[in-house]
Amino acid sequence: MSSLYKAQYQLRTHRRDGFIEFIKAMLLTPFILHNDEERSTKREAAYLQIFESLDAWAAEHHRRGENDEPGQSKLSLMVPSMGRLFTPLSLQDAFLEYNRRVGLTARRYVPPSFNDVRHILNIAQVSAIAKHVRLVTFDGDQTLYEDGQDFIKGSVLGGLIIRLLKEKINVAGVCCSLWCVI
Repeated sequence: MSSLYKAQYQLRTHRRDGFIEFIKAMLLTPFILHNDEERSTKREAAYLQIFESLDAWAAEHHRRGENDEPGQSKLSLMVPSMGRLFTPLSLQDAFLEYNRRVGLTARRYVPPSFNDVRHILNIAQVSAIAKHVRLVTFDGDQTLYEDGQDFIKGSVLGGLIIRLLKEKINVAGVCCSLWCVI
């Protein structure tokens, strides 16, 4: 990213997601209450309890959306901007996976961020749809390769795309240039 782009990005107001902000706010309490080394296991247990509750609320919200049940779910009452959940999500499992990768519960000075919660939701969504995926799309510039550059021969991402193709999953690359073909 160029420094001009970074500066302009910082100055823009960004749309916030109510569900992510809600989860982030819920995770802040155990972070503050159990913020020392001796209490890190209590923090992890508290996070797990929060995600267990979120799983139950998300399951109810998903069921109501699937069955067109009247009334509001508990989740939509707590997060008025909450949209429909099209797949059942296992947020507790996604949290455990994310925590295993980045050590979220071991942090003492940085509380869970918007991006941490976004990653947890992404893991939950990918896990929910993984068995049914038939198409994967990528944005070329700055996702598959640096802006204006080529796909690097022998890249790890290239090997992963080849694995997807071998599994009979369609792969599409999208970019603004007419010459962009994967």
